[in-house]
This record gives sequence, C-alpha cells and structure tokens, in this order.
Amino acid sequence: MWYVDSKDPEAIDRTNQALAKQGLACRVRPAVKGAGSVRAGIQTVTAALALRSDGTQGLYVDPKCVNLIAEFGSYQYATADRAKRDPSEEPLKQRDHALDAMRYALHSELAGVAKTEAYLGEMQRWMASQQTEREAAEQVRKVRSEGFV
Repeated sequence: MWYVDSKDPEAIDRTNQALAKQGLACRVRPAVKGAGSVRAGIQTVTAALALRSDGTQGLYVDPKCVNLIAEFGSYQYATADRAKRDPSEEPLKQRDHALDAMRYALHSELAGVAKTEAYLGEMQRWMASQQTEREAAEQVRKVRSEGFV
C-alpha cells in the first residue's frame, strides 16, 4: 500500500489503474489530511520511533533508507528555538518527501498513538513468538542429538 498526498485524486486513480493493468496487487491510497494533520502525523511518527515502555526499540528505520535518514537531520522550523515555537507551527517545506511519505503512511494507517502502540505491541509479541519457536526447535534438536528421542 502506498499513501500519497490527496491533492490529485485523478492521479491516484490513474496510478491504481496502471498498477492493476500490470497485474500488481499494490494500490495507492490518499493520505489522511485535514486541519492539524501535519502536527498529528508528526506526533504519530514520534510515538512510533520512541523507545517503548519496556525499553525495546520502537519503529526501526532500516539503514538502507538513506534519504529518509538524511531528511530527519534536515527537518527545520521557521522558529529555531523550540521554547519560543508556537505548538501549531509546522516544519518548513524543504527536502521532506521521504519524511512526508513516512508520515502519510504511519498516520493514515495507524491514525494515532493508541493504534501505534497496539501495532508495535503486536510486532513485539510476534517477534517474541518467533524467538520462542526457534528456541523450542533448538531444544528438540538438542534432545535428539543427545539420544533421548
């Protein structure tokens, strides 16, 4: 699923038609937008990236995402001093395409901190179950190799 700026619904339709014509299952959806959506999206991304309450990593950005990582360092506001910045101030629109894409996807799909926490908790449980399955398989191999079965 790709999330894009919702400014041009015809372009979204054309893109989806082209994807379908090529037999590709992915689709383009308009991002959730509206008054305050940039600030809300930034809060969703911030919550997803934060360490979880149990100390584990939140959302992980793969090191191969070099453009996204570079944009994190270039995000700027007109009011540089955070203490003097109006909370409703939005970042300057410059070198932010990858960050916008991440914000569109996370906020459109997760739509808030509660859903972000639920998603990350689900992923953590899945990862733990995968570890448990590997450990169980290792125990079975060990028992078999020692001749108990």
